[in-house]
Parts: sequence; structure tokens; C-alpha cells
Amino acid sequence: MTLLNGIVAPSGVMQDMEARIFSSNLDAADGDFSVKFIGGYDPMSTEEEVGAHGVPLNTRNLGTGYRRENEFYDFFYNRMYVLIESNFYYGNEIQAGLVVFPVSYDAEIWNAYLERTVSLNALNWVGGEGISVSGISTPVSFLPLENGLFSFSISEIGPMIISASGTFSFDTEDANILITGSRGLPIVTPPDRAGYSEIRYWSTDILPSQDGTEKRVSRMSEPKRAVEYNYIPQAQEGVELMQNLMLVGSKYTIVQPLWFSKTVLDGDTDGSPTVNCNTSYGEFNTGDYVLLRMSDSYYDVRQIESVVSGVSGSLTFTNSPRAFPAGSAVLPCIQATAERISPSAGAYRKAIKFQVKVKEL
Repeated sequence: MTLLNGIVAPSGVMQDMEARIFSSNLDAADGDFSVKFIGGYDPMSTEEEVGAHGVPLNTRNLGTGYRRENEFYDFFYNRMYVLIESNFYYGNEIQAGLVVFPVSYDAEIWNAYLERTVSLNALNWVGGEGISVSGISTPVSFLPLENGLFSFSISEIGPMIISASGTFSFDTEDANILITGSRGLPIVTPPDRAGYSEIRYWSTDILPSQDGTEKRVSRMSEPKRAVEYNYIPQAQEGVELMQNLMLVGSKYTIVQPLWFSKTVLDGDTDGSPTVNCNTSYGEFNTGDYVLLRMSDSYYDVRQIESVVSGVSGSLTFTNSPRAFPAGSAVLPCIQATAERISPSAGAYRKAIKFQVKVKEL
């Protein structure tokens, strides 16, 4: 066994660690040979050590004289990676969930080949409507162990079902990613005040016994909400909205404002993720959606990250909204499906009226 000159234990927490002794197979290694230690362990650790102390992402200049001694090394290196940062982990899939406003995800291409420059020649999509990529263009080359950062953006405009696959065509192999989710349909036009109601409902199983007594078992931990209202379109856009709702409302998710909980902005907003408004009486909860509305054509939907309750309260969103003037409406929303959408003649048959009932998911 031979101890390589210049290989010393790292300083810090593991400073008492002895220098590693490598196999005599390295005696004949030519040229420069250096190892970057990671957390007190060199990247040539055993498979068990790698699993316990981290993946050797920072290996540099291993040289041709290095003899691999475990299967993990061969599995990890000498391939291309496309990694997407989603929900605090890296993978090759984006589960976008409900998309009611533009969302973006950071991603990375990493050339894990030790001695080979690899080119990305093309990026092809299947079902990629409403999905865009920024920060990278093809063709582009990556040196050995080089990475490149870019991002995906998913628009709220597009097919209701998001099911897209992207193929990164490298000159060595193809790497695939998958994006799934659904788009929500926000209802931004105020309903007819007459007949508008918000209801809470429970669902209970009743288990009868032979002696006539009953046992009641709740089917949900908390009540759900339902909204009923009449909608009278004032323009063709309103009719088209109801037609879309009739087509997709029972299958896909509706973002329904709770108009009884309406409040207004205390001041102008400048695109900051935090807005000031009275949150004392509205049903504003972390994780719920909020409709910011100035008009039927100028609005934004955002998700609540935190709430400061009170007359001088505030809402902080996960993404910054557009700029809105003071007095713009702020409405909490529920995710719902349409239980009933019935068109009928309005008063004196001069207008079309839609009777709508939606129930919270």
C-alpha cells in the first residue's frame, strides 16, 4: 500500500482524520493527481460512505490513473443530468399542481462526464403549450463536470390539463423530463347580489344498529364551503366565461371568490409580494388563493404564504402580483367544482341568466 504525497486530511470538524491510503495500483499514475475532499471524505469512498456523507459532486482532476473500486462511481459519473428543483428536492419531474398564475422552476444541466465535452443539440416538447424555457439555447456545449442553470415557466393560459414531456437531445444520450398539473379557471366577474349565498356543509355517515340506535361518523375533519349565485353577463366575454364553465367546471378546478369576505387595498402596490389590507373579517388562510381585482380585465390570482391579522393587516404571497391601485378588491378564494350551471332567461327575457352552484374540493 502506498501513501500519495500531498494528500492530507481536511481541516475543520474532521481534522483528526488520517490521510487516506490508496491502492498500490496508483503507483504508476502519470501526471497531476488531486482529490477534493468533501465533508471530511474523499470522493473515492466506499458506497456505504457515499450514502452516509453525501454525493461526491466536487470531484476534480481525477486523472486516468484512478482505478474505480465501487459500482456507485460507475453509475453516478459519465452521463448527463437534467435536474429540476421542485419542492426542496431535485428530480426530473415537475408536479405543478393547480396553476392559476405564472409559476417558474429552477433547473440545471450537469455534464457528469470526467473527460468529455458534451453538446446539447435540441430540446423538443410534446404537449408543451404554455411552457417556456429561459436561460439556455441550443446548441450549447458543456465541458467535463460543467453545469448550466436555466428555468422553466408555466403560464396560466393553456390547456386545462398539463401533461408535457421534454427531451434534451445530447450528442451522447437523451434526457427526459415530465411536467404534470392542471390549470384553474378563476371567476373574476361579480355575481348578481340577489340570491348570492355562501354555505357550509358537513358529510356524515349514519350507522344504524338492530335496536334502532344510530352512530354518526364524520366523513370530513372540517366543513366544506359552497357558493350559490346568479350571474347575468353584461358582455359577450361573460357569456363565453359561463360557456367555458359549463364545459369544464364539473371536471376541472374553479377558483371561486368569496364575495362576502371582500376587502380592499389600503394603498397602491408596487409589485411587492406583501400587500396591506384589513384581514379581520375575511377568510384569509395560509395556502389559500386570493383574487386581486381592479376590473374584469385587470386582475391577478396569488397564493397566500402568510397572514397578519387585524384592521391594519397584510397578506404575503408566494409570488409577487402585478401593481394595483388603492381600493382594488382583495378576495379570498376556494378551489371548487361546479355542481350546477343552468342558463335561463333573465328578467323580462331581455338577458341570459346563469344559476351557478360550486362546491369546495
